[in-house]
Amino acid sequence: MGSWYSFRDKLSEALPNFITGETGSTSDGALRCIVYPPEAARVPTSNWIVVGCVSILAPVYFVYGVECDYADGRLQNPRASFERPPSSMDFPAQMVARTIEMAFGYSAVPRDIAETPVPLFAGLLEPPKTTLFHALFTNEPSSIP
Repeated sequence: MGSWYSFRDKLSEALPNFITGETGSTSDGALRCIVYPPEAARVPTSNWIVVGCVSILAPVYFVYGVECDYADGRLQNPRASFERPPSSMDFPAQMVARTIEMAFGYSAVPRDIAETPVPLFAGLLEPPKTTLFHALFTNEPSSIP
C-alpha cells in the first residue's frame, strides 16, 4: 500500500486546487482515486468527477468520469461515463493517467477493450452484462463517496 499512498500524495500535489480522495471495496479488482472539482466550481447539474482505477489483478488502469448533480451541499444522482471529460476536468483526467503511469508503470485499457463482454461474474453482475471493466476494476463504477 506504500506505493498507493505515494501515488495519492503525488496526485494531490499535482492538483492542489482540486479535492482528491479514494474509494474501494473488498469485492473490487482495483483501487480507485477520485478527483472532485473545487466546491466553488460545482453547479446544480452536470458536475464531472474523475475516477482513476488501478487494477490489483493486472498491470493496467482506466480513467473515467462520474457525472452528478449538486444540491444541498452534496453530490447526488451519480452516473458513470466513459466519454471524454468536459474541458474543465480534462487536465485532472490527464494528470490521473500520467501519475498512475509514473507511479506504477501500468498501461491504460482502451475504452473499447474495457467494454468487451466477458463470461464472468463480478459482484452482482452476471454474463452477458459483465464487461472486462467490471472484472478488472469494479462492478459499481458510479459508486463514489
